[in-house]
Amino acid sequence: MIGTTRHARLIRFHLATVVHAIVNYSSYLLALRFLSPLAAFGIALVVGLTFQTFANIKFVFRRALVSWRVLTYAAYYTAYFLVNLVLLKATIELGGIPAAIAPAIIVTALLPVNFMLTRWIALREY
Repeated sequence: MIGTTRHARLIRFHLATVVHAIVNYSSYLLALRFLSPLAAFGIALVVGLTFQTFANIKFVFRRALVSWRVLTYAAYYTAYFLVNLVLLKATIELGGIPAAIAPAIIVTALLPVNFMLTRWIALREY
């Protein structure tokens, strides 16, 4: 069993991120078969929000799923989603990156910021 130290949180965060990436990317590729890249990305991020909320709050940071924490995380993830949409559009249209791999580049680039903000939300007490 992984403990509760800072190092253990980081390991759990990376584990949850890998599972999230698989869930999110699979959702994206499935939706991409029927929708535009931006719409598919939106669907994948909604699926990801649901998964990440539970995974980060309960598994990574071992906190209760209280309404203020879930709502704060949902607000953060909405902002994260909007930043991702802008970066996705720029990566595909301006950078010429294929739509199938652009999300992986974006998520990887934002990973450190995502960890710090997620940790701040999950560990914050009101």
